[in-house]
Amino acid sequence: MTSLPREVPVRVAPARPLTLLNSGYWFAGFFLVSLVAFWPTYFSRLPARMDVYTHLHAGLMTVWFGLLIAQPILIRRGRRGWHRALGRLSYVLVPSIAVTWVQLVHARASAMPDHVFAREGKFFYLPFVSAVLFLAAWTMAIVRRRFAPLHARYMVCTAFALVDAVTARLLFFNLPPFENPLHYQLIGFGLTEACIATLFVIDRGVNRRAFLHMLVVFGSLHALWFTGGQTAAWLELVRWFRALPLT
Repeated sequence: MTSLPREVPVRVAPARPLTLLNSGYWFAGFFLVSLVAFWPTYFSRLPARMDVYTHLHAGLMTVWFGLLIAQPILIRRGRRGWHRALGRLSYVLVPSIAVTWVQLVHARASAMPDHVFAREGKFFYLPFVSAVLFLAAWTMAIVRRRFAPLHARYMVCTAFALVDAVTARLLFFNLPPFENPLHYQLIGFGLTEACIATLFVIDRGVNRRAFLHMLVVFGSLHALWFTGGQTAAWLELVRWFRALPLT
């Protein structure tokens, strides 16, 4: 009787944690998509005269994208000294972004007629929450700057603070208008959380907890838009902010 050949066990390589060394190319792609999203309202109007806050915000965010693109490429090529030197630039760049972000929101809220503000003032929640999420991810990245795996993961999440703004503009300018304006954020926020959750799932090891932390923070503040962001109390808070002598 002929014996059956023994089955050879198949060795499956264990899943490895994400290195994120190629993230610079993803950021470059996202930057190009952002240019398309902001083309109708900003880039197509250049060199038309606009307020200085808009130009400052656009310029500083372009520099930030440059850092996001360059930093992982520098690490991949072993240029750690350059990586650290550029990283120090963020100590000036990010506070500048935060200040101009607030000034831009204030300038636009102040310029809005009262009857328009009463109808649309609640939407200032969106740039506010984007700024808060951006700063939260950057702060965590700086806190963990001496532990590269966590530092890189939190830094990646700074880009996710911008996904909704880009997505909403792409939808608004390229599709028929949605009947309910909240649907833009359902898609934008949903895409943001889906991206972070995907990174958490495909990552391995304890360092993926950074994505879980950010998923909780992003999800909580995004969910608040559909509840607290729709209330008269939030509109009154924006009205108070609008009355401040900031711009």
